[in-house]
Amino acid sequence: MKLHRRNENILNRLGFTLVEVMISIAILSFIMLAVISVTGSSQDTALRVVEEDREILQVETAMSRLEWDISQVYSPLYFSHAMEPSGLTEQEGNIYNQMVDKYAVNDRYAFPSFEGLPAPNNKIEDKKTLTLFTSSNRRKFKNSKQSHFAWVQYGLLSPEEAPRLNDDPNSLKEEEEGDVLVRKFLSDNVFASEEIPWDDVKSQVLLRGVKKMLFEFWNPDNKKWTENLATIKEGQHKIHGIKLTLEWLDPDGIERTFIRVFRPLFPHFKAENMYKLQKEANQQARSNSNNNNNSNNTGGN
Repeated sequence: MKLHRRNENILNRLGFTLVEVMISIAILSFIMLAVISVTGSSQDTALRVVEEDREILQVETAMSRLEWDISQVYSPLYFSHAMEPSGLTEQEGNIYNQMVDKYAVNDRYAFPSFEGLPAPNNKIEDKKTLTLFTSSNRRKFKNSKQSHFAWVQYGLLSPEEAPRLNDDPNSLKEEEEGDVLVRKFLSDNVFASEEIPWDDVKSQVLLRGVKKMLFEFWNPDNKKWTENLATIKEGQHKIHGIKLTLEWLDPDGIERTFIRVFRPLFPHFKAENMYKLQKEANQQARSNSNNNNNSNNTGGN
């Protein structure tokens, strides 16, 4: 009897029974299936979130690129004023006429400033193609002969017109909705007089799925936004502020609206009228000269 109990204790210490092993395997199988299901769901969620974040990041990247160029829009009229023909001597008038004659056939610049610097022609076409003169260019090679100035153009192209991904002609998505926001950048020979051949400039794709894009410009006289740049005094040559309204179609087909305001010049700075200062200085000089002459005559008498 004691021997039989001793054998049972030995068998119990040797391990599990077959039934216990089968039950353990079944339990572990259910646990593994649950873990695999949760892991797969988590991976799908992570991939979906990453894809959505990537799309949102593209919008922010496009906005940052716009802000980079618009915040550095350049014009000599920000700190000066246009050159005027009044009050010039005959020699100065001839020089002025020679300068103005060059601008009469210049598509990129309108007229010279008081210092003789060219005032650029910023343009808005069809309310969705914006062309600006900016100082946002950076030299790609150290000590290279390249200016910080450049012409930049933002516009919308159809999916068929826009550059393909990785230059693959088959990369166009089927039934792709919306237009494509592109950026064109020209930093070579920026002070040439001829019209810029934008069709020959390479386009950089910033954002796809754009349903609508509207540029509005700040008018400092009436303190309002307007779509017509020509209605602002010197508006084509001196940008005070730009408001962009962008309607974008996200990957889920939901339209999202982004509104951003870019102010290259704020608060407004009004340049002194150098002709007025020169006139006052000349009058003061003549007055001092007359006083000196009168003093000399009195002393001589």
